[in-house]
Amino acid sequence: MSKISVVLGDKLSGKFDVAQGYITIGDLVSRKVVDTYDPEARDEGGYQRMVSKQRVKALAKRLLDDDLYVPTSILVNIRKFSNSSLKTIKGNNAELDLAKYKLYVVDGQHRTGAYEEVLENLDEDERKRWEDKLVSIVFLLGVDQDVEREFFNDVNSNAKSIPAAYIQELMSRMNLVNPGYIDSVPEKDRWKLTGNDIMEIVNSKSGVWKNKIKFPTSKVGVIPNSGFVNTLKPLLNDRWFGDMLSGPEEQAEVLIAFWDGLNLHFEKGEENPFDDTKKFSIQKRIGAAVLHGMLLTIKEYMNEDGLANVDHKGYLDPKTWESYQKRFLSIEDYNGSNETVTGANFWKTGKDGAIGKYSSGAGTKDLIWKFENRLKLSRAS
Repeated sequence: MSKISVVLGDKLSGKFDVAQGYITIGDLVSRKVVDTYDPEARDEGGYQRMVSKQRVKALAKRLLDDDLYVPTSILVNIRKFSNSSLKTIKGNNAELDLAKYKLYVVDGQHRTGAYEEVLENLDEDERKRWEDKLVSIVFLLGVDQDVEREFFNDVNSNAKSIPAAYIQELMSRMNLVNPGYIDSVPEKDRWKLTGNDIMEIVNSKSGVWKNKIKFPTSKVGVIPNSGFVNTLKPLLNDRWFGDMLSGPEEQAEVLIAFWDGLNLHFEKGEENPFDDTKKFSIQKRIGAAVLHGMLLTIKEYMNEDGLANVDHKGYLDPKTWESYQKRFLSIEDYNGSNETVTGANFWKTGKDGAIGKYSSGAGTKDLIWKFENRLKLSRAS
């Protein structure tokens, strides 16, 4: 597999070309070069530290014992890279031909060594299975050894975790350009791909959410793309929302109707929290998490009332959602100044609102419980 799908990134330090893609373990092991520092041959310029055999064997054992998937990318460089090996397909999506290249490992030599160790200790059938597994690679395209050394020093001296928003965006792009990508994603994380599809539809079609979701390369938005997707996990784990709806398009329709219902409610008041995202927190992580947490509860009441069946899909009607939402949105609470607030004022940022005290994970669950109880009591009265 010499030709692979990649996503082109912004130039590193404003001048170095970079791409992200997936290759098989077999391809990585056969092409890898580790430019190791030799104190007795300093003029040859190697920079990598000596591989710890103990560390390699320990990681290889974990890989085999747990059939482990390592999600972090290995950083490699293609020296003397020719632009003729890169074919742009559309936008940032491209095809990279690795046929004539070695891959110089800048960061990830122990992971690469562990993959090699695994392959050396398997029978033919199991070896083939491992050789075909995909691993995530970041490719530097044509930098020289000195620049490799700079990146090696930077990674090891100033290591920072990759922001979740970037990981979410890369997952989305790779799923788009590589049909087999989903097979390389652990099953427990595949909901994020569906969540991302839903999020992108909501971002483009919802009047309430349009341009409110912040992507890694965007300067506008209220909630990071990964933050919004994470609030969808309880919904996607639900049998109705996750499995019975027809897919991301209909799931997005439900969310759009749900949030349009909220907008309908607040439009009737003196202030609408959707009109000023700096003043209100309803579209920040806490707001999305709490309100998405209420969606399934309301849907159950719709079922009881005969409003969520085949003949009456109330879950696609903003007015139906609003008829339930208004019952718990009237809740009263104390803000940071110990004043009673309700309605839109509840969602104000800082000490003017009450929402801030529910920002922790436990606080989010507590507020969902209070909203559920308020809705339940309103139905009983």
